Amino acid sequence: MALSQTVLIVDDDPSTVLICRKALVAEGFHVLDASGSAEALKICAEYADDIHLLLFDLFLPRPDFRLADPESEFPSVHGHQLLVRVVEMRPAIRVVCMSAASPTEIAAQGMKLGTIPFQLERIPFLAKPFSMKGLLHVVQATMAGPPLIHEECA
Repeated sequence: MALSQTVLIVDDDPSTVLICRKALVAEGFHVLDASGSAEALKICAEYADDIHLLLFDLFLPRPDFRLADPESEFPSVHGHQLLVRVVEMRPAIRVVCMSAASPTEIAAQGMKLGTIPFQLERIPFLAKPFSMKGLLHVVQATMAGPPLIHEECA
């Protein structure tokens, strides 16, 4: 794996971030992390170099439990909207979604929210809890493939 590849980890669970960070750094990745969507969006906007992979929890809670402020440059948003915004900012990024929810529950939420301009089944999924070996397998396979293709986004 190239030492220049950067992964942005976004999860509100510090232990998940720590496990991912340790495994990825040991494999030679440069790791950025965020505890929520607002911080992740700020990193995506301000980090000068490429971010090659977004590894994120799909069900990120909004810390303030309010609707996202459309006036804010870096609002707290649900994982679905984080995905959309990050791909808009960085179209060449690869994505791995992680969640303790089942893929069926995730698909149901995506359809219900109607905010995902991607086919969820095409996004690599890492079920929590996961092993370091499982994490590395999904990340390496995703990095070897093409970026997520952003479909029609209204």
